[in-house]
Formats: sequence, C-alpha cells, structure tokens
Amino acid sequence: MFENKDGTAEVPGEVGDYFVRIERPAGNGYRQGQNIKVEYHIQKAFIAISAEERQEFTYDGKPKAAAASAEPPVELNIDYYTTGNSNTAIPDGPPVNRGQYRALISFAGNEHYMGASKEIGLVIN
Repeated sequence: MFENKDGTAEVPGEVGDYFVRIERPAGNGYRQGQNIKVEYHIQKAFIAISAEERQEFTYDGKPKAAAASAEPPVELNIDYYTTGNSNTAIPDGPPVNRGQYRALISFAGNEHYMGASKEIGLVIN
C-alpha cells in the first residue's frame, strides 16, 4: 500500500517526500507480518541542453540567434555577450554585426526540474 503525506493510497508522481507502508496480512497458513514504513524521495529531474559548441553564420544584416533545445522540452532563455575585454551583455537580443560572441543558454528551473545552463560561441563572418 502506498501512503503519501495525506495518508491516501494514491501513487505519488510529484517532487516531494513520501512513505510506503508495506503490509503482510495473515493467510494461507501464515501469520500476519509486521507492517513496515519506508520513506522515499522524488527529486527534481535534470534538464539536458543541446547546442553546438560553436555556431557560425554569414553576415547579412539580420540577427543571428543560437540554436538550442532541451530534453525534456522546456522554454530556454538565451543571453548574448560580446567577447574580448568588454564581455558585455547585448541588450537587444541576438547579435547582428560581424564578430565573435558568447551565448549563455539557460533554464532557471521550476517545481519539477532543476536549473541548467550551457555556454557556446557564435561567430558572424
């Protein structure tokens, strides 16, 4: 028998701490066994971010966004930075001009998944 925090027999599927009560009823010539209560935890799952380490583009005057995905699928945030001495954030989204850039791809986490991040390079030739 499963027993969650509320004492119901519903099998839990959410993040949290739970207890399982194991019962051995008497029957078929056997005496009733001792009930056992076992605690277990459902932890947040990991997110895997996939993106090529270096993404290259040809300059055409249009923004060049990093290509990335996550498994399981979640909404990713992508911040762009210049490289070199300044290493400053690009406030208006993906870079447009020729040069080398960094992209920080991240997921902040939520009630089901842990946060994750990956940094890649972008080059506009």
